[in-house]
Amino acid sequence: MQTPERAPSVDDLAMEYLRGVEVGQPPDMAVLAARLPDAESRDELRAIVETAIWASSAFPEPFRPGVRIANRYVLLEALGSGGFGKVWRARDETLGVEVVLKLFHSLMDGAELESTLQRARTSLSRWRHEGVARLLDSGRHRDTVYLAREFVPGRTLDQVLAASPARADANRCREAVRIALAVLEILVAAHQHGIHHGDLRPGNVLVGADGRVLVLDFGLSGLGELTGVTRPGRLFGTVAYMAPEQLDTLGLRGDARTDLYQCGLVLYELLTRRPAHADRDRIHLLNAVRTGRIAPPRQVCRGIPRDLADICMRALARLPGARYATAAAFADDLGRWLAGGLPAASRRGPASRACWRLCRSVRRHRLVVLAAGLVALAATAWLLVG
Repeated sequence: MQTPERAPSVDDLAMEYLRGVEVGQPPDMAVLAARLPDAESRDELRAIVETAIWASSAFPEPFRPGVRIANRYVLLEALGSGGFGKVWRARDETLGVEVVLKLFHSLMDGAELESTLQRARTSLSRWRHEGVARLLDSGRHRDTVYLAREFVPGRTLDQVLAASPARADANRCREAVRIALAVLEILVAAHQHGIHHGDLRPGNVLVGADGRVLVLDFGLSGLGELTGVTRPGRLFGTVAYMAPEQLDTLGLRGDARTDLYQCGLVLYELLTRRPAHADRDRIHLLNAVRTGRIAPPRQVCRGIPRDLADICMRALARLPGARYATAAAFADDLGRWLAGGLPAASRRGPASRACWRLCRSVRRHRLVVLAAGLVALAATAWLLVG
């Protein structure tokens, strides 16, 4: 029996349109919109395409390899693009090193953007951590605001996840915990200095070529508010990695427990190899994020240990007050699990906890238990023979 073809989502059709634009053959928008089931979805498609076209045309000059920025940075390779601009690997001719250069859309509020970037650099300059990519420079090149940060060879977690198998095993779970602990160590230090991230997601976590874990883009989460063409109710940022409270304020700024929720999302994806919010339809996605509706990790992948799944779901509680109180508490629970202990987030009942403690005691003192068993066996044999 032939499986029926899945109906295209708004995002599917938006990508189809933009791919056509890239090759100079944009499809008929009316024909694309007619493939959607309702007027609301068709309006959303047009809004997404309009925003994307605005974004792609918001640079006053073409950027390509070899172009010099601010008479200092030479563009080498395009690394990607996002809601605020384009990202390049570049060479700093002044310092003789490679950097990552973010080029922001010219339609953003340039003066406020420069002020925000300067505040981020000043804030991070008072706090240094080996797990945070340093912000090196910011300024303006003609009508384009730029930001230069430290370049670290490696792969972001979204790249790691895309190249890894879906099967869960003990080694993968322990590696996921190792990465989450490294991120939480950085968050502990940042929160102690009153610095919050607000946009933590796999694309902002880098695993260096040397195995070091870094968090990118501290201090940049509020940039979506600086565009002069924001529509009421439009969101800037990666909706699937927002905490429920961020939708209530329609912004990317968050506090410490927002960071913990987003770290929980990263851990969830490392364990299950799929996003916690994987709905392709934007309306359904927004509703899932707002209500905090997430499938338990073991429902997605049975190989995930029960107590580790409980830790993950504690971090992903919809209400901030139901999450871990601090990044240190989250890290302590993960460390407890990694050491074979019972985490505070465990949902085991009294009987299960007693059984767990008995099994752990047997594992710890297996030689004593084995000796006692042999003695009992020998005594039984002696009684039978005697």
